Amino acid sequence: CAAAQLDASVRQRPWAAGRGASPPPACPPPGPPPPLPPPVVVLRHGGAVDVALNWSVEGGGSEGGRRLINPSLLWVGGGPNRSRATLVRAARLHGTACSSQRGLWSGEEVTQLTTTWHSDIVLEASEAVGSAEAWREWEVPSWGLSSLPPLRRVGPVASLSAARQAWSPLCQAAPRYVPANRTLLRSVVDGPEDPKLLALGPAARRRPSASPATTPATTPATDPFALLFSSRPPTQHRPACERRSSNADAVPQMYLSGDGARLASTGRGVAVRLQCGEAHRPEKNWIAFTVGSQLHLVYSLFPHAVLLSRLGDGMCERLWSTASFPPLNRLAGEGSLRIHGSATAVRYSDDSFLALMHTLDDAGNYATLAYTFASAPPFRVTAVSRALPLPPTAFPSALSLPPTGLQDGSRAEKLLVGYGVSDAQSRLLVLSRGYLEQLFDWCGWDEPTDNPLPGASRPEAPRAQAAGAGGGHAGGAAGESA
Repeated sequence: CAAAQLDASVRQRPWAAGRGASPPPACPPPGPPPPLPPPVVVLRHGGAVDVALNWSVEGGGSEGGRRLINPSLLWVGGGPNRSRATLVRAARLHGTACSSQRGLWSGEEVTQLTTTWHSDIVLEASEAVGSAEAWREWEVPSWGLSSLPPLRRVGPVASLSAARQAWSPLCQAAPRYVPANRTLLRSVVDGPEDPKLLALGPAARRRPSASPATTPATTPATDPFALLFSSRPPTQHRPACERRSSNADAVPQMYLSGDGARLASTGRGVAVRLQCGEAHRPEKNWIAFTVGSQLHLVYSLFPHAVLLSRLGDGMCERLWSTASFPPLNRLAGEGSLRIHGSATAVRYSDDSFLALMHTLDDAGNYATLAYTFASAPPFRVTAVSRALPLPPTAFPSALSLPPTGLQDGSRAEKLLVGYGVSDAQSRLLVLSRGYLEQLFDWCGWDEPTDNPLPGASRPEAPRAQAAGAGGGHAGGAAGESA
C-alpha cells in the first residue's frame, strides 16, 4: 500500500529552497556514448569477421536513445539446399530513462527517482537476401545483412482472447527508501527482453496461423519456429502484484511463443510461461534445442540439467542431469565466476550439439565460450572452448547457421554468433568451422586473431589455463539456473 500511497500523492511541486534543506537528489546527466567497434573488423582473413548489424525499426525506434541490441537470426525452409530460405530476425529494442518527482512516502516528503528500462521485442521474416553461394565466401556485402526490411514491434499475449492487450504492465519491484537524503528509488521494466529464435521440427507444423486477410503479402511462408524470451511476469498472470509491488514477483521468468509465424505475420502471438523453474527466483538464459519434434531446455550449466517441455502450455519435467566433465567441474567449484547459458543450441555433428555459455565476473565483464554436448540423453558435456574473441561488454544472444547447406551442423561451413555490445549496438561474429575448432584445441594452440577487437577476451587467459585442456572459462555455482 505504500507504493500506492506514493503514486496517489506524487505531485509535481517546486522545491521549497527556503527551508534550509539541501536540494533534492536529481537524475544523473547522460554519460558519453560507449566506444563501439568499427562496422567491420576482420579478425582472421578467411576465418573470422565481426560485423555491425545496421538494422532499423518500422516507424523509427530511436526515440529516447533506444537501441537495437541482442539480435537473433534464423534461416528456415528453402528445401534441402535452402536455396530460397526465409531469414527470421529478432532483437530487443532497449533504452533507459530517469525521472524525478516530489511526493509523500509514509507521511514524509521525499524525492522519487524512477529509472525505467524500456524494452520491446522486434521481429521480421522475409526471403533471405544472401544466397548460399554468397555465404560460402567472405565478402560481407554479399551476405545481405544490411539490405533488409525494417523490424517491427510484436506483442506476446496471454491468450488469443487477449490479443488486443499489451504484455505490460509487468510486476514491479518494491521501491527502496534511502533515509539519509529522503530519496525513494524505483526501478521499472516495461516490456519483454532478449528474444531467441528456435527452429521447430516438421512434426510441429500446424494449420496456417493467420488467414490471408490478416497476413501481409510480404510475409513468406515458412517452416515452424518459436520465440523464447525473458520477462518480469505480466500483471494479468499475477494479479496480486498489480495491487502491490513485490520483490518476490518482480523476477524474470522464461516464456515461449510456439507459433512464431503468427507472431511475425500479425504482430501478436500467445506466449506461455515455461513452468520448469521457480516462480519467485530469477529464471533466464535457458538454452533451447529440439530433438525430433520435442523441445528441450538446458536449465543449468553445472550440473548440466536438461528439461523436456511442451510447446502448448509450457509444462516440463527435469529428466537428465550430469556433471561428468572434469574441467568444468573444477571451475564450477571455484565459484568466483557466475556461469550462464546463452542463445539456442544447433546441431554440430551427427552425435553432438553446439551451444554457448558466458561467464560474468564481479566487475560485470563477460566472457563467451562455445561448448558441445551429446545429442542423445543424458546430453553430457563433451568439450568447452577457449573464450571467443568478443569485448568484455558483449552479451551473446544468438547462435545460428547460415544457409550454406542442410540445417545439420555437420554441413555448416560458417557459424554465427549474434551479440549486443555495451547495450548500444547489435553485432554478428562470423566464424569458419576451422576457426571454431581451433578454439576447442587446448594443446596445439595458435593465436587466432590478426586484428582483435579492443578489450576482447584472450583465449589464453590464466584462469582458463588453470582448468586444463578443454576447460574454458566455465566457472559458476552448482544448481544455478542457466
